[in-house]
Amino acid sequence: MKAGFFASKITPSIGVESPGSYGKCYVSSIEADLFATAVVFDNGEKTIALVGVDTAFVDETAVRKIQELVMQKCPIPLENIIIGASHTHSGGAVCGMNGLYDNLPEGAPDIIKKLVSESLCPDPAYRKYFIKQTADTIIKAWKKRGEVKLSVDSAHEDTYVFNRRYKMKYGRVVTNPGRFNLNIDEPAGPTDPEVGVLGIWRDDNTLLGCVVNYACHGTCGGNGGVHPDWIRFLRETIEKHYPGSKTVFLNGASGDINHINPQWERRDSGEAASRRVGTAVGAAVLKVLADTDKADYNQLAAKCEQLIIPRRKPSQKKLAEALKIIEENSDKTDGDWMFARERVIYDYLYKQESSIAVPISLLQIGPALYAANPAELFCELGLRLKNSINLSPTWVVALANGHVGYVPTKESFAADGGGYETILTSYANLDINAGNMIVEKTLKIAQNFESVQIISGDTTASHPNGWRFGLRGPDID
Repeated sequence: MKAGFFASKITPSIGVESPGSYGKCYVSSIEADLFATAVVFDNGEKTIALVGVDTAFVDETAVRKIQELVMQKCPIPLENIIIGASHTHSGGAVCGMNGLYDNLPEGAPDIIKKLVSESLCPDPAYRKYFIKQTADTIIKAWKKRGEVKLSVDSAHEDTYVFNRRYKMKYGRVVTNPGRFNLNIDEPAGPTDPEVGVLGIWRDDNTLLGCVVNYACHGTCGGNGGVHPDWIRFLRETIEKHYPGSKTVFLNGASGDINHINPQWERRDSGEAASRRVGTAVGAAVLKVLADTDKADYNQLAAKCEQLIIPRRKPSQKKLAEALKIIEENSDKTDGDWMFARERVIYDYLYKQESSIAVPISLLQIGPALYAANPAELFCELGLRLKNSINLSPTWVVALANGHVGYVPTKESFAADGGGYETILTSYANLDINAGNMIVEKTLKIAQNFESVQIISGDTTASHPNGWRFGLRGPDID
């Protein structure tokens, strides 16, 4: 097996819009650079690329442009590339939330044009820069391929992961209900504390780089400027211990997972919070790298299929209510106004396209299977995939090769459900059964893959028949 790593800056300029909110937000300062980091694997028959990018989400059109640029320079098929967004909320906007900003028909109603311009709007120059930099990163990683060994294992790190949705004592679910809220009953879903680690080692046993999979929102932030969030300190922790190595981060099923414990008093935002989370996850990675056997693997496999998922049908009554709010309320920072805007945009979007094609991609590298989809997938759905696929390890990659918004469990839409992730918007609008559909499609594709045994290293025992001095004693004279 050969592999190569490369990393390139994808830091935006001051003044471009920043994603992560339904309101307008702009980059005002640069605290730390953002990166696209790629690793390319080649076994002589197949070539596969895993790419982590420091941004909230990437649209499928941008992904396809990156893949096509890569194919012009190196033999990596489109379906063999996974590009996963770290989901930092402190980056630059690569795309809008609904695909309409640079794709509106000329005949679109004036109100739609106006409302789309008042939602998240990517800077065309930054988008072009991001696409070029990410494609160049993959190409340069391919050019740097060398012989490697792999190590495959995972750790458990649950200090800073919490399900941000809570069942309340008054009978419904609330997202981020606030510190010390006495109405909190219990979390509405699970967390996934598994830290998946694929180590890539040179023949001299030095670390070339690693791929890390972990499920947690990138919402710690920095001090108000551009920042990779906790992923920055994940990388720094690993790369300080292994100088010259690179880290590809792929976020897991973290649609309802963040770092906030409503029962803790300490500040849960800012660079200090990012440092705590990233260092804890990075330390878990270091333990795995130090303790896992390295071996020669040559297995690479990939398969991608499109899944057609219907969108939720919008209510015309609620559309009328939304239009009234927009007409009567001029405060565009007001939550009612923002979600009314989303209703109006979504109604137009639904009429243009009542269902969408969702790419489901599975890549296997040695024993490790990466099951990728473009959703902000709920953790329970990711765990269902891990527990149902008969390949170990299976690591779920969310917000990969596009974005289709939040995909909750079907139960989240029940009368006693609710919460931020279930709001109908131009960003999050798939059928309430979309999560089950993604799981079922992924399981079906996974049947095409063969299990690869993890190779154990030297198992020689220091004292196979017991230590000869260990049977002596006690001496009390």
